[in-house]
Amino acid sequence: MKINNKNICLIAQVTIPVSDEAEFKQLGSEIFPLIAAQTGWTLTSLWAEPSAEASEITLQNIWQTDLSTPAQVNEKLGEAVGALFETHAELESNLTKIDLLIAGNELFSYTTNFDY
Repeated sequence: MKINNKNICLIAQVTIPVSDEAEFKQLGSEIFPLIAAQTGWTLTSLWAEPSAEASEITLQNIWQTDLSTPAQVNEKLGEAVGALFETHAELESNLTKIDLLIAGNELFSYTTNFDY
């Protein structure tokens, strides 16, 4: 059997109050396409379906990169955001706003995809 190794994916798992979902999605629509375009990565955002009585919702932003190590991913992401700060004045403010919604409830991990 041949196994094809794919590149690293960066997964950002975030938990936010259900009441902040619309604001998070709005800010995300202004932030994430810029980062995707700058890095050349693809973003898939997975949202858990909360129960009717849930006060929080968990989502995963999965960044499919063209890199092979977490260090390379982190470096390219930092460079991309830094470059975007130079050309998009609102980005830093929007990142601050989205960080306030997240309030530290985030977990970053890295995966490697395989095709069998």
